[in-house]
Amino acid sequence: MTHRLVALLTTLVLIGVLVAGAPVANARAVFTKRFVPKIPISLPVPTATGPNAITFDNVLDHVSELPEVAWTRVQETIAANAPVAIKTLVYTGPNTTYDIIGGGERIKEIIERTARLWSGYSQVRSVTVISYNYQDLDWAENKWEKLVNNRNYPSYAIYRSNSFSLNCHNEVCNGADATTTEGTGDGSISIGQTGDSTDQFIQVGGVVSHEYSHVVQTSQWLGFQGCQFAGKPCVPQGGWSNRFSACWLNEGLVNSTGNMVAIDNLSDFLQWDHDKYYGWGPNTATDYSQPSLFHYLYRAGTVQDCTYPTAQGSDKYTLGYSVGAATATALIAIAGPQSLMALFARGAGGELYAKAFKSVYGISWKSAARILSEVLAAEYAEVGPPPF
Repeated sequence: MTHRLVALLTTLVLIGVLVAGAPVANARAVFTKRFVPKIPISLPVPTATGPNAITFDNVLDHVSELPEVAWTRVQETIAANAPVAIKTLVYTGPNTTYDIIGGGERIKEIIERTARLWSGYSQVRSVTVISYNYQDLDWAENKWEKLVNNRNYPSYAIYRSNSFSLNCHNEVCNGADATTTEGTGDGSISIGQTGDSTDQFIQVGGVVSHEYSHVVQTSQWLGFQGCQFAGKPCVPQGGWSNRFSACWLNEGLVNSTGNMVAIDNLSDFLQWDHDKYYGWGPNTATDYSQPSLFHYLYRAGTVQDCTYPTAQGSDKYTLGYSVGAATATALIAIAGPQSLMALFARGAGGELYAKAFKSVYGISWKSAARILSEVLAAEYAEVGPPPF
C-alpha cells in the first residue's frame, strides 16, 4: 500500500470511537430494555456442504482459494439481494477534484452496492457524503454545521466539524470517516480528496464501501432504547458498536469487503488483495508467526482490549486493516459475508463478542482463533517476509 493510503486509513474513524471512552476491565452490559436486532440469516450459520465447501474443519486445505471464494460470495450476495432504499446526498467542495473515478455518481453506486450486501440488517434511511480538499476544509466544516442545524442533531456539530481537519495532514486531505447520528437514522461520510491519488482502493471507491459499512455496523443499534455499561449509561450507537467489537473485526470487516464490493473484476481484486498483508508496516503486536497471530486474535476478541483511547492508533487496532481483513476474508469464504454483520447485530442484542461469535459460527472464539491463526500464518508464509 502507498503511504498515502496509510495516511488515509489512520483517520478512518467512527464517531463512537471518539466519544466512547474505555470500559473498565471485566465490564458487562446491563440492558434496561430487551432489544432484538434484525438478522436475515440463520444462526448459527449452517456448515457448508459439497465437494468444494470450505469449513472450519478443512479451511487449512483451501488457504490459497480464500480471497477468490470470498470475492465470489460477496458478488453472489449482492446479486441475490434486493435493492435497499437509502437516500444518498453527495456534496463536493467548489475547489475539489475527485480521486474516485466517476465522482459523485460512483459514490452513489458504491453505496447502493454496499447496502445490498447488507440487505436485511438495520441500515440508515439516508447518508450524506461530503468530499473536500484542503482548500475546501472551511467549506466542509461550514457545510456540515448547516446540515446539523437543519436536521436538528446539534450534539454532533462539534465532533463532526473537528473530524474534517483530522482527515488532513500537512495540508493534504486524504482521510475519511463515518458516523450514524443518534436517534435520527441518518448516516454521514466525509472523504478527503487530493485530485492525484493513484491508489486503487481510493480510485475504484473501495474507501466509500469501507465507510458505508462502518455506518451499517453502527446501524445495528438503531432503535436501541438504552443500557448501562460498567454502571454508566451507554453512549450513542457508534460508541456502543466500538465497545462491542473485537480489534480485528471493526476495521477487518470493512477493509475486506470494501474492494470486494467496488472491484467487479476478479483479477484486479486479487492484485490489490495481495498487497494488504503488510499495509501497515512494522508493528509490535505480532511477528506473523502462528503463536503470535493467535495471541493477537484471541486478545483482540475481548471488549476490554479494543476501545478508544487505549487501542485507537495502536498496533492492535491498526492491524485490523491488514490481519483483520485477512481474518474477515477467511470467515466470508467459510460462512458468507453477512455472517460478519451478524456479529454486530448479536452485540446489539446484548451479547459480548465471544458469545456473539459462538452464536453466529457455532464454534468457540478460542477454537476459531486458533484455526484462523493457522490460516493467517500460512498466508503470511506464502506472501513472504515483511518488506521493511
